[in-house]
Amino acid sequence: MTTIVIDCKNQKVYADDLTTCTIWTSNFLKQKDQEWLFYRDGKQKAYKKDGVIITGSGDASQIQEFVNSYPDHICKPFEENTHIFVVMPKKYSLQIIKFNAVKKNRFTKSLKWVYECWVQQDGYVTSGSGKNYVEGALAAGVHPIDAILAASRLDSSTGSHVNCFEFDDEEQPK
Repeated sequence: MTTIVIDCKNQKVYADDLTTCTIWTSNFLKQKDQEWLFYRDGKQKAYKKDGVIITGSGDASQIQEFVNSYPDHICKPFEENTHIFVVMPKKYSLQIIKFNAVKKNRFTKSLKWVYECWVQQDGYVTSGSGKNYVEGALAAGVHPIDAILAASRLDSSTGSHVNCFEFDDEEQPK
C-alpha cells in the first residue's frame, strides 16, 4: 500500500514510494498458504501524463497498467482495494476522478471499476494505509510532507521518502 495526499488548494500531489508485495507460498508440512509481505522503496505511485497527475494506493502494478493505458483505454482491474485518482487542474480548483476496484458481486472474483468525479477548491483528499494518521496530522496543521512522514512512523506500509508532483504553468488553465 502507500499513502497519498492531494492538496487541492495548492494543486499538488504527495505520495510515498513504498510498495507492498504479496507472495503466496505452499508448504508441504502445512496445508495452508502463507502470505509474506515485502517492502521495496523506489516504486512510483504518482505519474504526470497528458496534463494530469495519476496517483493511487493499492497494487503498484495495477496503478502502472492504468497509467500506461490512460487516456485511450481504462484497463480492467485485477486487484481489489486499489484506488486510483486522476487529478486535473482547473482555474482555482482540482477536478478529481476516483476509480475503486471492487467485486462485481459477492459470488464472483471478477472486479470492476466504480468511479466518482468531483471538483474541490481547498482541503485535502487522502488515501492509503496511512490515511488516518495523515488526516490527523493535516487537521493539526502539519504540511502534507510532514504528515506522510508522521504516518511512516506509525504505519509500516507508508514509506519515509515522499515525492511531490505539481502542475507546470502551461498545464494551468487561464
